[in-house]
Amino acid sequence: MTNDPAFTNYRDHLLGVARWGNVFGDLRDQTDLVDYIDNAAPSLRFADVAELRGFASATRLKAAETLGYHTPYDGGGALYVLIADDSMTADDGIRVIVDASGRRWHFAPQQDIRFEQGGCTDSTTDSGAMMQMVLNACKSLKRDVIQHISLQTGQSLVLPDGVMWTARNGSELRVFGDGTVLPLLDCINGTLDLDGLIFVGNGNTNGQASTVGCWRQVMTADCSKDLPGPRIRNCTYRSFASSILTSVQIIDNPHHDIVGGEIHQNRYFSEANELIWAKSIGGQSADMMLLGYADNPKPPAAGTAIKGVIRGLRVSQFEADGTGRKNFISVFGATQDLKIEHGRIANYGVNAPSQTGRYGIMVYSTRYFSGAVTDERYDPSNIHIDDVVFINSQDCGVYFATARNLSVTNCRFEGQAESDETSLPKGAIAGSGLQGQSNRFANNVINNCQFGI
Repeated sequence: MTNDPAFTNYRDHLLGVARWGNVFGDLRDQTDLVDYIDNAAPSLRFADVAELRGFASATRLKAAETLGYHTPYDGGGALYVLIADDSMTADDGIRVIVDASGRRWHFAPQQDIRFEQGGCTDSTTDSGAMMQMVLNACKSLKRDVIQHISLQTGQSLVLPDGVMWTARNGSELRVFGDGTVLPLLDCINGTLDLDGLIFVGNGNTNGQASTVGCWRQVMTADCSKDLPGPRIRNCTYRSFASSILTSVQIIDNPHHDIVGGEIHQNRYFSEANELIWAKSIGGQSADMMLLGYADNPKPPAAGTAIKGVIRGLRVSQFEADGTGRKNFISVFGATQDLKIEHGRIANYGVNAPSQTGRYGIMVYSTRYFSGAVTDERYDPSNIHIDDVVFINSQDCGVYFATARNLSVTNCRFEGQAESDETSLPKGAIAGSGLQGQSNRFANNVINNCQFGI
């Protein structure tokens, strides 16, 4: 047990007072006095978790503190409380520590949980299993998680619903080694809540066909309620080679919606994919995909409410360089009231693997591909793009197909000047199958493109 200087000095002071004035009348000798003082301390104190596990002495204390997880002051220090009538719970390395006498010390966090408190270390090792253990503990203990150090994972992590993940001090979440871990973060029938994460891939091109690089939020058929949309703030994405970087998707659930959400102040680098997950349709390579009402659900009867929709999401204040990528945002059906505003989209389609479909933003109806949903109410609708700068999008900045109530306003489309005009980016805005319902294109500036609209 750690000989803490502050406590040692306090104990020596009390012993001196007792010897001088025998102020503790019920303590007949120094041995009793030492036992009294030691056991009246607020908690036991240990250097690390290993020392707590090795503790076998008798104690009347109900609390224990560790100064660190692996070593003192490594950031993993924590408070544990003894549950005397628990003799069954296994030692999982965070929620419960079992000492050498078989006593169960339960983790009692007073604030948000740090990954270091589950044994995660800032190193080149794979911390994925420990990180998942910490995330699960956050769920059961009703705490959020704080990342202070850069970590690597060799497995997909499942972020429990209701847990917010905040990264500080420029800490990164990296793919471990040469493996392809996709997605890094998965949230099924819950809501993603992230702030400040820096996602770093390894440039691995394995398994690109239908994979998600950074994160996805997905609603499945057994979800029994509407879900809030993702809240992704101040994140950065780089060095991913997956076909889709992030996504939001509703799979075969025509009864509930994903509602609201904001993706704000995110940065996307040329070797990265970022944003929202769906699945790779038609071999697309995109940083953000939205796909509502997917996987061949039965369309609703006429006159019934439209459900199974991603609606009310806002993507704002972003910066994206898409060299080698086909699309920044791809919207496929059952998406409504989407706002994309105040951002910069550059070089999508430049050096992309395919020579067609190279757009900054693409909006398609699900039925455009498969005819699975025949009800036109599931076409994308009320898609508003405002104050976005498109630079050097190879086929065009914005492409619409079978979508309704669209607006592109206050945007700037800039091509890269070439001596041969046929090598210029093809255009600013293009479309087919537009429904002609209140579509609006106004106050846009177009330079060095083969065509405008």
